[in-house]
Amino acid sequence: MTDVATEFRYLSEEEADFHRGSWLPQQLRFFQDAERALTSDVCRRWAGRRTHAPRLSRSIPPDFMPFNRTLGLANVGAPKYHHLISNAIVDLTTIALTLRLFCASYALQCAELLAHWRAAWCLMLRRLGKATRWLGAATAFLPRAGRVRTAFGTSTAALITQALPRDLVFPLSCLATGKADILTSMAAVDNVTITFTEYFEATTLLGDEAIEFGTKRVKRAEFHGEAPNRFAPEGIQHRAAVLLWALAHRPSGSVPPLTPEVVEVGVNRAECSARLLSSHPKLNWLGVDLYVAVDRDPIKGGSELAEARLALAPWLGTRAQLTVDHSTSAAKSWSGLREFDLAFLDADHEEHSVRRDIEAWSSLVREGGIIAGHDYARIWPGVVASAHGSLPPNTTLHLAPDMVFWWYNPKRPQPQLKKCVLYTTMHLHMMHEIVENFAMLAFGFTSAASVYYRPLSKFSLLA
Repeated sequence: MTDVATEFRYLSEEEADFHRGSWLPQQLRFFQDAERALTSDVCRRWAGRRTHAPRLSRSIPPDFMPFNRTLGLANVGAPKYHHLISNAIVDLTTIALTLRLFCASYALQCAELLAHWRAAWCLMLRRLGKATRWLGAATAFLPRAGRVRTAFGTSTAALITQALPRDLVFPLSCLATGKADILTSMAAVDNVTITFTEYFEATTLLGDEAIEFGTKRVKRAEFHGEAPNRFAPEGIQHRAAVLLWALAHRPSGSVPPLTPEVVEVGVNRAECSARLLSSHPKLNWLGVDLYVAVDRDPIKGGSELAEARLALAPWLGTRAQLTVDHSTSAAKSWSGLREFDLAFLDADHEEHSVRRDIEAWSSLVREGGIIAGHDYARIWPGVVASAHGSLPPNTTLHLAPDMVFWWYNPKRPQPQLKKCVLYTTMHLHMMHEIVENFAMLAFGFTSAASVYYRPLSKFSLLA
């Protein structure tokens, strides 16, 4: 069973060797030349040259070939700048693989190819710059929101031209020098590519938010690209890993719960639920789903419910409970009976429904707990609008791959206590003298307070 604290990182051993100074001089040159291309004017000499994709030998196994995501991005309607970025990364990865194979066969001539390595980086940077170029609204690859400084403190354009190539330097250097095996290096490059694809999407959405609302609704936001790495060895970025990461990385001063109480609204076939329960041996889970399709289509709806129960079978009755109910009515039934460390809302994606779910379950999440949701993406505008509009004031919006958003529930305002005035014997003596003097000056007789007043030997609490 996986330890909750376990976190996977690509090329962690190679990175440790690098910091220990264990890389050979020639291997270090590849890394340094790539860094130099990003931070100096070395690329001027290649200005104006055309880019080209090198061809690899057909003897290379297909599993070792770089994977181009351009076709998949086009099929889902991704903006054109994504296509340019994907093609640029694939071409640079192909060159890195070519250099690796050449250096393995001709080690003495390997240093002669460093100039080609620098040129390849310069050409990729030029292509990334083209993806962010503004030539007018009709011909722009990157929308206006991509050039706006967002709640992340940066823009999509800056991420494309600066952050992305910086994060690619190490895995591509490992691939080109043979410091890491080919499949691991390629997986690391793919991980960076996929993570930044979602980072670009989130930043552009926050750019739209900044254009329309400024900082009224979302003042601060953070993107956690490392959050889904728990399941990275399986080749996936999954929301369950993000939720476990969020539970383990509470704000400073908060202690992660040993036995987290989690509610998931919108269970469907319980694929995410089963991952949560199997990955955390002490997590207690409550699932809520109306399974509307049971009434409309008993066969399909019943099948979804049956699949969910089958997936949850190892934990039902012990650490898991599945409720077939509407989100708001389930929240009312649990109000005052149970507090949760995490509420994960993945039900109806219409804006009014998401807002209603957030409002219904927020009061059941303890202070410092997590209110999270899924499908923070342009194709689900209701989710994005609800996440921005429901964010509590002065609260950071957290985002991560697999389209997850969340925030940590702020402290609830304390009810104002009724003010009390504490009177002592000395205060009563002073009040008696004031009344007595006023009565004598105004009416010429002694106040009735002198008849009924008795000095108190103890404090009196008068509201």
